[in-house]
Amino acid sequence: MSQWGRFTARGSVEVEERITAIMTEVCERLKKALAPQDCDAVVLLGGYGRGEGGVLREGGIEKPHNNFDLLMITRTAHPKRINALRIKASTAIEDLAGKYKVEFDIGVIARSKLQKSPSLVMWYDMRHGHKILLGPKDYVSGMSQFELEKIPVWDVENLLINRGTLVIINDLIIEQKDLDEKIQRLIIKHTIKAIIGYGDALLYFLGKYHWSYCEKQKRMAAAGEIPASFKQLYNEAMNFRFEPDYQKFMANDLCSWVATIKETLQSIHLACERLRYQRPDLDWNGYHVVSMKNMFQGEKTSLKVWLKRGINFLKEKDSITGFPVFDRFRLGLFGMKNALALIFPVIAYELKHKDFLGFTQKLLSTQNQSPEVLRKIYLRKWAVAGDTNFKTVIKRYALNLQE
Repeated sequence: MSQWGRFTARGSVEVEERITAIMTEVCERLKKALAPQDCDAVVLLGGYGRGEGGVLREGGIEKPHNNFDLLMITRTAHPKRINALRIKASTAIEDLAGKYKVEFDIGVIARSKLQKSPSLVMWYDMRHGHKILLGPKDYVSGMSQFELEKIPVWDVENLLINRGTLVIINDLIIEQKDLDEKIQRLIIKHTIKAIIGYGDALLYFLGKYHWSYCEKQKRMAAAGEIPASFKQLYNEAMNFRFEPDYQKFMANDLCSWVATIKETLQSIHLACERLRYQRPDLDWNGYHVVSMKNMFQGEKTSLKVWLKRGINFLKEKDSITGFPVFDRFRLGLFGMKNALALIFPVIAYELKHKDFLGFTQKLLSTQNQSPEVLRKIYLRKWAVAGDTNFKTVIKRYALNLQE
């Protein structure tokens, strides 16, 4: 076994040795490219950092299925210097993608920013499930501020919405595309990520979340309060994550499968919101009213937070119209990303509740009630305020976001 231990949950000795060789060469390249004063550590995150990465079997050969997520923790906080380091690191290993037929995602964060960050899900997961490629071996594990009990509710909500938006993107792709094998694989990956994201959010709200995929799979199976149908779905999604089998899904009607999954996710989302707001009687018809009243739930009030809200208001004050003055003010403080999360259920599940639908139309500045039109407006705004990486997906798959 390598100095880093296992990289996969179910991979063979051969694939473990292959990944070890990749990581060894990554380390050698980055050591040459980065000066000691450039960064404190380079960390492998995600499934392979946890030792639970996925393995794809094709033609009797095992190979890594997911991208390798690397995080460089820099000593400098200067944006231009950070960007220069990102380019330097990316350039150093860019030819390895072709050599090993894998992809690398390199993130960069300043040490000072990481130290001040709240205990987000990604940092809690990183602290307990990672591999140090460069730097002191206890550099990340010693970050005791990243604890499960300190994870804010709003971050878990972000996790659910980010994963759920993949389902909305699926609907757009199905609407526009001939489903060749490449597109089918993308739809399957999006759906699997959504299932796991929703399940993780539910585990959090039930007080059962854990950083390990394997442990979450066990906890989901043992949770008596979760419907058996979703437990089975989550279990299948986790098994796919460890050992993806695309043909199993492509052999059936993919569009019908996606539609069925969306119905199930809707019920899980509502269950999460009921737990979040401690409102067992909550339904979508009154959801936006409850959410508006509790929009700053769980946020610490500080000068920095209020400055951020003020910037949100100045940025959005002209784009949020059609609401009473007080609601416009609140939504402006909330920011467009959070406002999109509020109307997400209407877009994702194509809800027809009159008040909630009307609220959504106002926020999107349209009188159109067509799910297809609302979806495109939502995704245009999401590409700007939600996930800027979505712009790459739009370009790669030539998606049309114009009504």
